[in-house]
Amino acid sequence: MDVKASVTIEASLILPFAIFLIWNILYVSFFVYDQALLTQGSYTTALKAERHIGDLNEKSGIAEMKYENDVKDRIVIGSVTMKQTVTDEETEVETQLSLTGPGSAFYNSNWGAEQKKRVDGYRPVNFIRNCRQLEKIKSGLK
Repeated sequence: MDVKASVTIEASLILPFAIFLIWNILYVSFFVYDQALLTQGSYTTALKAERHIGDLNEKSGIAEMKYENDVKDRIVIGSVTMKQTVTDEETEVETQLSLTGPGSAFYNSNWGAEQKKRVDGYRPVNFIRNCRQLEKIKSGLK
């Protein structure tokens, strides 16, 4: 009985499966990172653009720049697209991530994520009124 040949055969059967499993775990972790980046980047882009004072074209330009800096340059895998809508009432940023996973030659492994974040229009007068109202409530609790 040859023990060395037995170990070689078992390793040749198990090793490809182990490598495939490790590869997919790494790939999924990159995908989860990119999805978290999309969520954070979309919201901060909408928030920063809405807080910018100026006309809608300036806000749109600020949102595009903010998004380029926060999201597009940091995506690890795949490709990302962004659609923004800036109005007087709200700012909305919609992002989509698409990528092809490992093993796409053998099975369909197209993954995608979509995030849509919106922020209501910034109204300084309403903000000041809310702050004063909170101060009244706070002084009434003392």
